[in-house]
Amino acid sequence: MTRSAFHGIPLAAFGLALSFVLAACGDDSSSTGPVPGASSASGHVDPGLSSAGGSGAPGTGGSSQGGAPGTDVSSATGFSSAAGGGVSYEQGDVPPKADWVAPTCQATGSDVPANDPCVLYFGRWDRATVPESPTASWSGAHIRLKFNGTGISIKMTTNSEQGYLKQIDGGELTKLNVDESASATVPLFSGLPAGEHELTFYRRSEGSFGMFSVQGFVVEGGTIVVPNAPSSRMIECMGNSITAGFAADAPTNSLETNNTITAWCVQTAMKLGAEWSVVAHSGQGMYINLNGTGTQEPNSDHIATMYDEYQWMHFPTWSGVAPHNWQYNSSGNRVPWDWSVIPDVAIYAIGTNDYINPDPSDLAQFNALFKAKYKDFIKNVVRPHYPRERTTIFLHGIVLPDEWTPHHKWDTANRNVEELVAELNAEGDDRVFAINPRPTYSNAGSWLADGNVDFNGDRTHPSAGGHQILATKVSAIVREKMGW
Repeated sequence: MTRSAFHGIPLAAFGLALSFVLAACGDDSSSTGPVPGASSASGHVDPGLSSAGGSGAPGTGGSSQGGAPGTDVSSATGFSSAAGGGVSYEQGDVPPKADWVAPTCQATGSDVPANDPCVLYFGRWDRATVPESPTASWSGAHIRLKFNGTGISIKMTTNSEQGYLKQIDGGELTKLNVDESASATVPLFSGLPAGEHELTFYRRSEGSFGMFSVQGFVVEGGTIVVPNAPSSRMIECMGNSITAGFAADAPTNSLETNNTITAWCVQTAMKLGAEWSVVAHSGQGMYINLNGTGTQEPNSDHIATMYDEYQWMHFPTWSGVAPHNWQYNSSGNRVPWDWSVIPDVAIYAIGTNDYINPDPSDLAQFNALFKAKYKDFIKNVVRPHYPRERTTIFLHGIVLPDEWTPHHKWDTANRNVEELVAELNAEGDDRVFAINPRPTYSNAGSWLADGNVDFNGDRTHPSAGGHQILATKVSAIVREKMGW
């Protein structure tokens, strides 16, 4: 069962206190959505960027996935979106993979299997457990394919109502909700001019809204054809609610306003003409989660943070939306991420939720524990799979004004991130950089303005316009360091 496209979201001034938002949006299973995530930014390259290491672009190996939206758009034009509250999304030039080998399509008729080589998947997908039905749960996961015909539908299964975006031929992004269904054929586009068209289908709602599987596609009056070459650039982001697009399209989080595609990471990738993957979970931290809560491992006292979840194929088992008894990704059948795609750029925007917690009397000890955990993550989790010769890492600081939190702990977190980058550089990893969205450590120097100008009423989560500011800042920094 489908619902009609959502074309407008009223912006209301909610003016919620930060403490209320953090409590209401945490990782408690009674909540319908989670909380802050660190962010990213714009401007030019020098402000907010630090590294003791080199600046040249390393050799860029292509990714095995492809698909920034609208890749048939050859110029850096903006396109309007019902998804972004009227903000135009900018699509940069997409440099195709030079060594890409076009696949041979298996389908010859209207029914296209989900595992046809000509269907391209982006983000984290489990394509091995049930090859004929790829499954994903992280937000931002998307699909791209080309077909010759007059319309197209997707055959899919969800375990809860979820939010998507559909796009044809690089045009307008239109919202679509898909209800829980044992198996459904969801019409996407019909009545198109006969000929070749390109479909992109995006998961915009966070992983807490559930898992979905794809069983195939139905092409009206034709069949699938060889897709366009993917981009030679690949960006992966890890973060929490800001990265996940919590309330990105309007104040208060809901299925309609939760949108990872509006959020800074995907918008950064679009501006750079890059493919992307997003691993984001609201309320989570690197060392500790919001208020110390989160995904508790079964039969264990261990609370999983993004240190753990980044290594998983799927969003973890708990959820703040019904049904609350999902069993996928529990410890007994958890699927580890296979590290099958090596990004050119990895951006880690984490720490906001860590630094909501510590008492100032314990701050020195907490700083040491946070940095140690983060350093271990970079050196022992990431670098064995993403070597410095292939992947440039950016550690993104906290974007929220420090004056909004007691004891000025968020600026402390940003200083710790800069110190950690300096340590990694000194140890020989010169392809790690710090991005500080508050380079002067003052509101006057913050990338986002106070109040509800760049935030959606809660002084915590950026509006669509705020995310555009962040994406402009971050894309400029990445472009300079990567030589893009």
